Amino acid sequence: EFGYRLSRFLSASAGYNLKYVELRSISPYAAPDVFDSRGPSFISSIQLGLSLSRLREDVNQPYEGLLTSLIYEYAGGFLQGDVNYTKVGFRFSLFTTLWTKPLFFFDSLDKYRQILSFHFKVDWAEGHGGQPSLPIYERFFAGGLGSIRGFEYRGIGPRWNYDAIGGNFMTTASLEYSIPLIRSPLVEASSIRIDLLRFVLFYDVAALVRDVEDFSTSQIRSSVGFGFRLRVPAMGGIPISLDFGFPLARLKDDETERVSFSIGIFFF
Repeated sequence: EFGYRLSRFLSASAGYNLKYVELRSISPYAAPDVFDSRGPSFISSIQLGLSLSRLREDVNQPYEGLLTSLIYEYAGGFLQGDVNYTKVGFRFSLFTTLWTKPLFFFDSLDKYRQILSFHFKVDWAEGHGGQPSLPIYERFFAGGLGSIRGFEYRGIGPRWNYDAIGGNFMTTASLEYSIPLIRSPLVEASSIRIDLLRFVLFYDVAALVRDVEDFSTSQIRSSVGFGFRLRVPAMGGIPISLDFGFPLARLKDDETERVSFSIGIFFF
């Protein structure tokens, strides 16, 4: 993958992917979509991206500005390979600081930023060149941290005998309000301070359907909840997230989960 900065805030990227995929040890009770995807398959694709970043950050904590990106991926066709699809993804995040006063009796000279953030994401995919549907490993899945909390990982969307089989169209949105509770130097005797602990309130919505034509307001799930963000200086400030989600709108086959936990990019 190659990237190039077009201006101070705008950057572009282009990349090529070559993958070999084969599914083995498939349960005899698995969905037909799994058997149809077993391969082996070669996937040859190109990916193009455009990103605009106007963020202001405090030690990797965005507190003002926006970040948006557009991603396009094309597989198969003139690139050869066994799988043909087109994917388009859009991301948008907005941050604003509502209050900078300390919540309790802290150093009033330090900035205890209370931050309101909004995140929106849309992903669409479609087969081409006679490809009736995407392999199950190229579809979108939703549920859990990063999409809609209060639901299990892959807990929403199309199913076959209660097994998630993913979809070709997904949209998620999240509104989050975070309050700093404890700030501390990044390292001993350092003038750089970070939010060791933040309290978070959130509202999530999401929808995942087999095809974009199936999307309707009845497919939208929602949840509310609260959580904590911990950053440990001894671990290099790696974020640790703990969220408690409570579904407001769900469908009968959805699988819920109250607690979401992650360390860095790994979640459980």
